[in-house]
Parts: sequence; C-alpha cells; structure tokens
Amino acid sequence: MKLNIILLLGALIVGFAAPHIYQSVKNGSSSQPVAQGSVKQVPIKQVPVAPVYDVADNEKSVPDIQITTIDNKTMHLSDLLDHKILLNFWASWCTPCIVEMPQLLDVATNNPDMFVILLSSDLNEEALMRFVETLPKDQRTQDNVLIAWDEGGAITRNVFQTYQLPETVMIDDRGILRHKFVGLVDWEDDDILKIIERY
Repeated sequence: MKLNIILLLGALIVGFAAPHIYQSVKNGSSSQPVAQGSVKQVPIKQVPVAPVYDVADNEKSVPDIQITTIDNKTMHLSDLLDHKILLNFWASWCTPCIVEMPQLLDVATNNPDMFVILLSSDLNEEALMRFVETLPKDQRTQDNVLIAWDEGGAITRNVFQTYQLPETVMIDDRGILRHKFVGLVDWEDDDILKIIERY
C-alpha cells in the first residue's frame, strides 16, 4: 500500500513537471546556464537514440484498434488506410516522450499525408490535457495529428505489448507494421527520415 502511494505521488510530481520540461526542450533552453541542483538539458543529438527494428518481412497487419481522440472523434485504424501512420505510445510523465514530442509534431507538419497518432498512457485524462495545452496550438490541431488517451493502457500493453515508453510503430498505407522504434528517437535523423519516406 505504501509503495503504491509513493509511486502515485512520484507519477503526479513528474506529471506536473512535464509541461515545463517540454517548454525547455521546445525553446532550446539547454544553452542557458544551469542552476545548481537543476537538470541540464541535453540536445537530442547527444542522447543515445532508440534501436530500430525492421519488421517489414513479417507482412503483419496491425490490429484494427479503435481510439477516441481528445476532441471526441472515434475512429479505427482501418479508417486511415491509404495513409502512413506513426503510432506513438507516450505519457506526460515520461521525460524521453516529452523530449521527442516537438520533433514528432514537426514530422506531422512536414508529412501532411501521414497520420501521427499520439496515444497517451497517462494515469488520468486531466494530466494528459494539462500537457496538451502546452503544445503549440497550430501543431496539436493539425488534421493529421490525433491525440488520444489509452485509459488503463489496454491498447498500449495488451494489444501492442508495449511496456517501455516512448515507443513508436510505423504502419504503411496498407495497414502493415513496418518498423518499431523502442525508446527516444531523433526524428530529424536522415536514416529515420528515409524510413518514414520509404513506405
């Protein structure tokens, strides 16, 4: 019981700090002097990036999950056929998730024919919404950016077997799972952009 309370308090503290971390990353505050006892922001290029698993040979269709976005649109993945999809599993309490978020939104901006689905594993919807409000409105409201809450983690854990955040899967325009990115990704890296452009 005590452990559960400690874990819950820790998650809440990180949840409240997430918007500030995001703003620091987005504003490039890593060049500012670091106060004693604070965490130095590290440019994403200096962070070890996620391993990329090429799963294209499996020709495995992704399950036709249903999501409801934060603006109450309900849809299935099959509704997005004929479009590439980046399905990102994240949470506002996950620092690497927050670090890569600006680049993911830029990917959506630069690829208007591809959908970027940001599926949150936050403990509650309020934490998700607090963080979303810190994102630039013109990017979070793009037609090809879908933000949804995976209540209880049913899709994240039970369907996609994702237990480490962030994790992102690349789905081609036929609904075939092509790549899996486990951990923090540098979405500006040339090799990553080539993978996105390939399908």
